[in-house]
Amino acid sequence: VLMKALARIQSLATLFSILILSVFSSAQDQRRPGEPTGSISGRITIGSKPAAGITVALLPSGTSFQQPPVSRTRTDEQGYYRLTGLPAGQFIVSPLAPSYVAPLDLNQFRPGKPITLHEGEAIDSFDIQLIRGGVITGRVTDADGRPVVGARVRIDDRDKRRLINLPMTRMYETDDRGIYRLYGLPEGRYTVSLGEDTNRPAVRIGGGVNLYTRTFHPDVTDENKSTVIEVTPGSETTGIDIKIGRPAKSFTASGRVLDTRTGRPVAGATCGYGPLSPDGTLLQGFGMGYRTDSTGNFKLEGLTPGRYAAFAIVEGDTESYSEPAVFQVDGDDVRGLEIKLVSGSSISGVAVIEGTDDPAVLARLSHLQFYTSNRQESGLSPPRPSPVRIAPDGSFRAGGLQPGKIILGIMSTQNQKGFTLLRIEHNGVEHRGPIEVAAGDHITGVRAVIAYGTSVLRGQIKVEGGTLPEGVVFQVVLLRQGGSGQAYALPVQADERGRFFLDGLVAGDYEIRVFPRRAGSPAGQPIPVQPVRQTVAVGHNTEADVTITVNLGEGR
Repeated sequence: VLMKALARIQSLATLFSILILSVFSSAQDQRRPGEPTGSISGRITIGSKPAAGITVALLPSGTSFQQPPVSRTRTDEQGYYRLTGLPAGQFIVSPLAPSYVAPLDLNQFRPGKPITLHEGEAIDSFDIQLIRGGVITGRVTDADGRPVVGARVRIDDRDKRRLINLPMTRMYETDDRGIYRLYGLPEGRYTVSLGEDTNRPAVRIGGGVNLYTRTFHPDVTDENKSTVIEVTPGSETTGIDIKIGRPAKSFTASGRVLDTRTGRPVAGATCGYGPLSPDGTLLQGFGMGYRTDSTGNFKLEGLTPGRYAAFAIVEGDTESYSEPAVFQVDGDDVRGLEIKLVSGSSISGVAVIEGTDDPAVLARLSHLQFYTSNRQESGLSPPRPSPVRIAPDGSFRAGGLQPGKIILGIMSTQNQKGFTLLRIEHNGVEHRGPIEVAAGDHITGVRAVIAYGTSVLRGQIKVEGGTLPEGVVFQVVLLRQGGSGQAYALPVQADERGRFFLDGLVAGDYEIRVFPRRAGSPAGQPIPVQPVRQTVAVGHNTEADVTITVNLGEGR
């Protein structure tokens, strides 16, 4: 009797579920006109078995981690998923399963498979096979055998086939027992280490943490003598312990920040530094985080031998820039540095949107932001983190500029999509190239002409003359021809079918550049495929299709 009652309850529950799904499906079918109707469906498996209960997110393609998913769902008991109500665009279908590896990961920073979706398109059988990632775990101890707590271990691909960037950053840190556990590793050969190369300059923000000489498992400082850990799918390698030596000697650099406009020290300024290139003309990395005290003094800690430059930034001060304080660390602390804040030049004018009278578009002008970059022929450019804001009436002012050749552009944000800087005018004349600014210059009468584009370019890459090497994908860059404004759009990646999608384009002539790259591999690794260039004309408020042929037989 009990079994019959349970069976009846189960039948009623199933019927109720069907009714709920029917109502939900009916609601989806009765979408309002203009709502997106695209869909992507497929199956997530682990090996040959269904991956039930896995969250599948549709992420916007791009470099920003702050954009929320376009859609998300969970796989059913058989591993099937379906994402509906999707707009056209470039996306990444990402199973959120940190312990697993997608064999076709095309972006090490946002695991998943890229997909190009056209307007109203329904893509089926977009399957992803997950493989159980490998695990490496061990313990880090110091010279006295005590656990090293809160230290970050480093993992490197010994064969240098890929960059390793595991999604859960906390796993790199040792716990209160000195234990670390790295999981979700692709099959490969790895080395594990902790510490830094103390013989070369580097950025270290947080000098209170001990500086250790880079040590590989088990306890060697020579990478060539390190133990290579073989990782296979689902494997767990334990006992990869690291015994580090005593903390290495590090150095400090101290001084003050001085405002040359007043002759007074600056309290509460944020200071940072970076190592210099061998010729002393470029910063090879940069870090901020030190603040001056009430008397304007600062101290940079944890420095290793090398040549550096220090800068300062004062929050809210848009009228000055920091001259670099260049210094050399060579076996002793550095004292008496002086970072000078100098009155900067400025560029001011008005930004206008051309080619539309749509109030909704015009209202977005004040949400846009400009950036400035300085093309220095010699000398160092200070970091400039603050954007240039556009007022509701379109006016803007970029102050605190270092003398040089200034480039003005629209910052790439979610609000920027569709907006392109067409040209720069000065006193009614189009200005081509950077704006040359001398010390003390305050350039006015600049007019930044912006267009809002709604055109779409759908692309298809065809491969001829062979088979694309394993792991090689295509990156597409669009460059607008002519004009004095911004010339290119953010790069997109073609999906496994060779399709790409670019929207928010203004009318004009463009050059499409298709570059091969090995997914997740270090920059500079040679790829035996030649880049391709092709021109295309885009009309106003239109949709265009373009086919680009990549011949693998050319250039070999």
